[in-house]
Amino acid sequence: MRHLHLRIARLGRSEISRLAGAGLTVQMLTLVSGPLVARMLGASGRGEVTVAMLYSILSSRLVLAGWCVTITRELAQQAWAARTALGPLVGRSGIASAIPALLAGLLTAATLHSSPHMLQVASATAVITLLASVTLVMTAMLQGEGQVRHVNRLRLISVLLYVLGIALIFLVDRQSHAIVVLAVYAGAQTIGLGVAWQALRPREAEGARLAGRALLRSARRAHLGAIGFLDGMGLDHVVVAVMMSTTSLGLYTVASSSTNLPVMVLQGVSGMLLPRMAARDAEESRRLLFRWTAASTALVACVVIGLEIIIGPAIRILFGTEFVPATPVARLLIVAWALLALRRLFISAAQAQHRAGRSSVVEAASAIALVVGVPVGIATHGIVGAAAAVLAVSALSCAALAATVSWRVPRQATPRRADQRTSS
Repeated sequence: MRHLHLRIARLGRSEISRLAGAGLTVQMLTLVSGPLVARMLGASGRGEVTVAMLYSILSSRLVLAGWCVTITRELAQQAWAARTALGPLVGRSGIASAIPALLAGLLTAATLHSSPHMLQVASATAVITLLASVTLVMTAMLQGEGQVRHVNRLRLISVLLYVLGIALIFLVDRQSHAIVVLAVYAGAQTIGLGVAWQALRPREAEGARLAGRALLRSARRAHLGAIGFLDGMGLDHVVVAVMMSTTSLGLYTVASSSTNLPVMVLQGVSGMLLPRMAARDAEESRRLLFRWTAASTALVACVVIGLEIIIGPAIRILFGTEFVPATPVARLLIVAWALLALRRLFISAAQAQHRAGRSSVVEAASAIALVVGVPVGIATHGIVGAAAAVLAVSALSCAALAATVSWRVPRQATPRRADQRTSS
């Protein structure tokens, strides 16, 4: 497995452009499907789809986020193939995915209790959450093996198939329902997972395996930091969904989905920074962190400037005049998403440096600040106030996480602690 370890450690700067390019492509495809869904369903129907997607992401990350981060880090450190190293833990992860699926279905039913489509949307939410949970585990396995190309392929295939399905439905039935959109999404997820499973390294007859109990202990320490309360779970959307109408949620969602390009661009970069740093010694990993942070900051700055210039006309042309009130919300969220993108990079660095506990503390504090701040913003300025609260919390969280990471380049590598490694 030594060649795998060297391959993970040596992948260079070109990976940033590949990972960012994949994120940009995903966002461009999302911009194609977003207006079509909005025009088919209207603000209210778009809000129902948002509730389903929101609770799907929230529940899957709430249960499995720490587990997935630990899988990625340990596979990269030990340079083991995922199928061999995890063994029966792969099947157990699939079974555990039923927990977030049930949770998401119940949350959707409670939120949409007055909707005539409540039962159908709640059932569809459970299905897509099950698939989303398996996707999280699969992505962690591919990242741990250093398979950048296949991580990108999983993201692109699922999104591309979803967009094609939505485009076809738009041509056939422009008065479709939320359940149809969710069914297309589930089908795209399933096909993407099948392709990703085939991309994993083959199972070996003999090989060391990661200890389940040790993985669980490590996952608990990393859990809160891995969840992503501010961006991964969409906690602000949850508050808007509870406090405001589905129409307001639909407007807020359009503003958010039109401006989250910075996070989409850096999603792959931050995801692969963890195994890259974990596969190197302390000195090399910190130098890598400096390079990737500088490149990512420059890239995000360009994205922010471009989005601020085009966002007004883009929302009016792509989504229609019904969604023009989302424009001021979008302008605030553009900057917020840029900070959240960099924040995610710092979380990955902290996890690679075995500082997951510290990043978890920052995440918990940020979540509390968001839950308090967004309702205050809504009470004073509606969805614009909610976006302003997200921007403020994003700035504080990004600064705190940057301070959590160790930036000092030591003269010699620091040996890993024995209790931070897993063994068979």
